[in-house]
Order: sequence, then C-alpha cells, then structure tokens
Amino acid sequence: MKSIERRFNDLQQKQPNMSSYINFSQALTQGNFAPITIHRWFSRLVEKDDYEKKDKRAIYAHLNNLSNPLRTTRNEGESVLCRSQIVSVVVQNV
Repeated sequence: MKSIERRFNDLQQKQPNMSSYINFSQALTQGNFAPITIHRWFSRLVEKDDYEKKDKRAIYAHLNNLSNPLRTTRNEGESVLCRSQIVSVVVQNV
C-alpha cells in the first residue's frame, strides 16, 4: 500500500465525518510527494462530489503546495525558490 493511500485510509477511519478531500489534504501535508503521485491518488481516493471539476487545476496547485511547501530562509522569512520555479519564472519572462 502506498504512503498517501495508507495515510488517507488512517484519517478516514479516525475522522469518518470529514470529507474525503479534507482527509486527502491532511494526508499530503509535509509529505514531499511528487505532483504526478498527488494527481494519481487524488483521482483514485477523493470522491467526485467533494470538488468542482472546473476547479481541479487550482486544487492540484494547492495540494502540491501542501505536500511541498516553499522553504523559508532564516533571514526575514524570505522564500527560497527551487530550480523548477526559477525556470518557470525565466520562461514566463522570455
């Protein structure tokens, strides 16, 4: 059983009244999961009634940030950009 699925199932048992989306979000927190892994398990575990299909991109972005939050420096809490974020900024400015 995969780590996300195991965490999700544990939360579903502990919190049966919470929506599957909320439990999935909690399962991802600080997990450092790859975006493709998050997307795959989101489609398998979260009930379709828990979100609007048109909001799926924004949900994926939010879940990716939950799993892989921006690191901050010790100096004034400034964000540290990872290589993929730097590349996307450079590509947007070209």
